[in-house]
Amino acid sequence: MTRILPVLVLLVALTQGRLARSTEIPSPNDIKSTSPEATAWGQAYAKARADMLAGQFAAAADQFQALVVSAPDSAARLVATELLGVCLTWSRDGMALLTKEHLALRPPALLGDRRTIDELSVLYLTSVLYGAYSGIVFDVHNKAHSTAGNVMPPLLFAGAAAGTVALLDYQVGLGYGVANSIVTGMLLGFEEAYAWMAWHEASASYSDKWSDTTTVTLPWALGTAGAIAGGLVGNAVGTTPGKASLMGSGALWSALVAGTMVGAILPDNGHSDDHALLTAAIALNAGALGAMWLGSSVNPSVARVRFLDLGAISGGLLFGGLYMSAAGKDSHYRPFLGSLSVGMATGLALSWYLTRDMDPDMPRKGNAPTSVAARMLPTIMPADRGAGALFGLAGTI
Repeated sequence: MTRILPVLVLLVALTQGRLARSTEIPSPNDIKSTSPEATAWGQAYAKARADMLAGQFAAAADQFQALVVSAPDSAARLVATELLGVCLTWSRDGMALLTKEHLALRPPALLGDRRTIDELSVLYLTSVLYGAYSGIVFDVHNKAHSTAGNVMPPLLFAGAAAGTVALLDYQVGLGYGVANSIVTGMLLGFEEAYAWMAWHEASASYSDKWSDTTTVTLPWALGTAGAIAGGLVGNAVGTTPGKASLMGSGALWSALVAGTMVGAILPDNGHSDDHALLTAAIALNAGALGAMWLGSSVNPSVARVRFLDLGAISGGLLFGGLYMSAAGKDSHYRPFLGSLSVGMATGLALSWYLTRDMDPDMPRKGNAPTSVAARMLPTIMPADRGAGALFGLAGTI
């Protein structure tokens, strides 16, 4: 018996060691084989494992799928199959790897489907400006003849707009990215109106030009429609502040780059300005759609989008300033427009490249805490001594 006891202890120790190692993701060194096929398989496995640990679950799943087919033995096939299932599940559920430091910052802001303070502040600022402009539109239609009649409506509408935001936020609850989606929709509506109005005014004759009432009301109407559409779509589909901001920035910079480039290229024949403005209006919509498609695959953070805006502004100022400095008194507005277009495009491309390693911002639709009613479940249990039954609700509050 004394000879068997050490052997049993050794077997238990070895078994516990294998169980402890089985809870870890196997490394390439755990796959032992000397054949060339197994060596190549181990290298491919190492690449898939590295992508999985980097959080690229969809790409890792494709690699593990191929590794299951080409596994050199049953043990390797089992490992690849298990990790394939994990990657498919995590990719389907939109999961992301976070460090403890990230979780310790602000878990509700990172994981909950709730607007952040930053995007709420932007929405408040935009709503106040929108309310003031609504008061101006009211003044134009009302044609007040006193100072108070012209000043009070913008003040009252600005307060009402801010109050509406507060009501939506505290009573309805704005999801993550919805506030930025409302702002982006509103700005796109205003930009759409001004782009097409500018083209119409440049191409139409004097008798066909719109009245002051129309030119003031149309941006307000499209801005209002854009804000409502942005809020409804953002709340129904789910978005992020970065994706919403990228859509707005993509529309704006596409219109400016395309419009200034066409204005620089076309000859001055009396129609170059309206062609440039028409190009800008079309590029505004194309840029918004392209940025929406790009944002769904890249999921940029709002910080990255702000760097893109900074790059476009800096590039335009740099190239435009260099041209003005070099041309001096011989400068002309068409080459100046061309330098602005090239500068903005270069700044956008460079800032996009330099920010390629910034962390993405994934949507959080569905992570919001459920209501009390949704967390309650109906229950039924027999009463004491088998006489009758008890009905009730169980859950957490």
